[in-house]
Amino acid sequence: MSTFGLVSLVSALLFSGVSSVVTSLENIESISQEDKQVQSVIEKQYGYVDIGVGPAPLPAAIVGLGYRGQRNHHGYDVSLQGNTMFIVSEVRLNFLYHYYPSPNLESQWYIGTGVAAGYAFLLTHPSCLTLSPQWVFGKEYCNDSGKRTFWQVGIREPIFAFTHGENDYTWIPLVEFTYGFGF
Repeated sequence: MSTFGLVSLVSALLFSGVSSVVTSLENIESISQEDKQVQSVIEKQYGYVDIGVGPAPLPAAIVGLGYRGQRNHHGYDVSLQGNTMFIVSEVRLNFLYHYYPSPNLESQWYIGTGVAAGYAFLLTHPSCLTLSPQWVFGKEYCNDSGKRTFWQVGIREPIFAFTHGENDYTWIPLVEFTYGFGF
């Protein structure tokens, strides 16, 4: 084999080796960039208005104003809601913890728990303070205009009611359906 042939062979081996090393480095870099995206922080906060119905099967209208925040898998929701059927009305504060199994700012499911404290106005009975544990699940997403929206199902049970010297509770679950618009 001539010197030129030997140099060509060594050059080809080196070039193919360099080429595969460059390709490997490019693959490592792209994997590293994907890891950075996965490890990036999912974070948001926004105020919202929500409307809904409940407690099912009663046709009470629900209107609320709230604020939500999220950091990766964990979030919170604080809201003031009112609902009325005219003979029964309630104003309440909700304090909720949300867990996002797969955090994603575009579209994500969540489950949560918390407490609701309110004041119920009843035409046939004395008004009372209410306190109840609350469980929620829902889906949150960004619409085409970039605004956050969500739908949510909430269940409150039991409901503890505190009136003038008398305390009562109910084990009937109250189910509510709400839809929220972020601002």
